[in-house]
Amino acid sequence: MVNYKIEADNNRIAAYDAGTVVGECTFSSGDEDWQIFHVFVEPQYRGSGVAQGLVDMVVSLARKAGVKIVPFCSYAKKLFATEQKYKDIVK
Repeated sequence: MVNYKIEADNNRIAAYDAGTVVGECTFSSGDEDWQIFHVFVEPQYRGSGVAQGLVDMVVSLARKAGVKIVPFCSYAKKLFATEQKYKDIVK
């Protein structure tokens, strides 16, 4: 089972399976907006929802902070453009 962990010191959310990192979402957090730079998932975990789970964690944190997100990575851009649930958070 994949677990997600906020690693603020590394500016990332990491996905772990049995103690091994299987994915990450790197981002920066500013006062006005946050930026998602990179979403990566190990090949054997792709298609299982891990990438979206990583983005969802960043979105949850940004909503709590009251800021918008600027997606720079191609995966996040596509996700924000196609999923209604992100319309309120994208800048």
